[in-house]
Amino acid sequence: MAQRKQQLAYKPDFLKYGFTHLKDRSGNVHPQCVQCLQVLANESMKENKLKRHLCSVHPNFFEKPLSYWKDKEEQTDESVDIAGEPQLMVFVRYIGDDRILEEFLFCNALSTTTTGEDIFVMVDSFFKKHNIDWSNCLAVCSDGAPSMIGSRVGFVTRVKGENPDVIIIHCFLHRENLASQHLQPELHVVLNDVIQIVNFIKARALNSRIFRKICEEMGSHHQDLLFHSDVRWLSRGRILGRVIELKTEI
Repeated sequence: MAQRKQQLAYKPDFLKYGFTHLKDRSGNVHPQCVQCLQVLANESMKENKLKRHLCSVHPNFFEKPLSYWKDKEEQTDESVDIAGEPQLMVFVRYIGDDRILEEFLFCNALSTTTTGEDIFVMVDSFFKKHNIDWSNCLAVCSDGAPSMIGSRVGFVTRVKGENPDVIIIHCFLHRENLASQHLQPELHVVLNDVIQIVNFIKARALNSRIFRKICEEMGSHHQDLLFHSDVRWLSRGRILGRVIELKTEI
C-alpha cells in the first residue's frame, strides 16, 4: 500500500504573501489567497510558491504591509454593505407551475461575527419561524468563501447535518467574476488605479477619518469611498462612480 503523502502545514508568516488557509471536506489544508480567493493545492504551501503567486497574479500588491493582508483576511469571510455592516441575503429558487422561479427570501444584518455557524443559525431560525423543513432544501449555492464551505463549522456542513442529501453548488456568476480578474492588464489599468486610491484612504483608520473630515468641510454629498472587493457583489461601476464624485476631495 502506498504511503499517504505528508500534508504541508500552514504558517502564520504566509499571510505576508496574502495567504490564509482552509480545510476541504477530507480535512486537508489548502492555502487560499485573500486577494482573489483562489485555493491552491497543499503542495503549494511553500513560501516560494505563495510569493510567486503574489508577484505574478497581484504584482500591484507585492509591497503591501502585513496590516493590509490582516484586514483582507478578516474580509474574506463576509459581505458588507456600503456602510461596512455585514448583511446576509438569501434567495430561493423553486419550480413553479411550469417554470423555475427565483425570489428574494430575506435579508438580515449579522450583528457580530459572520461565521458559518452564525449564518446557519440565522437561516435555521427563519426556516423554523416559517415552518420550512430542511428536507425541502435540495441544493445550496454559495460563493465558496471559507465561512460557507468550511469542513467543520462551515454553513454547508451544518446544512448537511440537517439534510445529508443536499447538493452544494459554487455560484457560476462568482466563478465568472473570478475568471474576469485574469483578463489582459490593459483592461484593468483604470480600475487598478482606483483600487490603489481607495485602499490608500481606507486601509488606515486615520486616513479614513481625515478624508471624512475633508468631505465634511467641503460640504460633499458623500463622506466615504466604497471599498473594493475582488469577489463580492459590490459593483465596480459604483466604486468608480463614487471616486469620480469625490475626485476634488481626493
